[in-house]
Amino acid sequence: TYGSIVDEFVGKHSDKKTLSFLRIEIETTLKQDPRLSDVTVELEYIGNGAIRIDVTNIYNDDSDLTESFVLDKNGEELIDGS
Repeated sequence: TYGSIVDEFVGKHSDKKTLSFLRIEIETTLKQDPRLSDVTVELEYIGNGAIRIDVTNIYNDDSDLTESFVLDKNGEELIDGS
């Protein structure tokens, strides 16, 4: 498994610095997977402390997968962003 401190950023003050640290942590964690050749992460605060996370994984065979998640201020995943 891959270690991460993402939970330390969720629910923190909603600013660009926190989003930047969170993006770097997510990218660093995912890039530990040897199946991936690259990762892109986009983040956005969407209100009430919730964060939308869009992740694109690019695999060694040049295929890719984009996934979106919304975490509330407690780090719980919200279904359909609600």
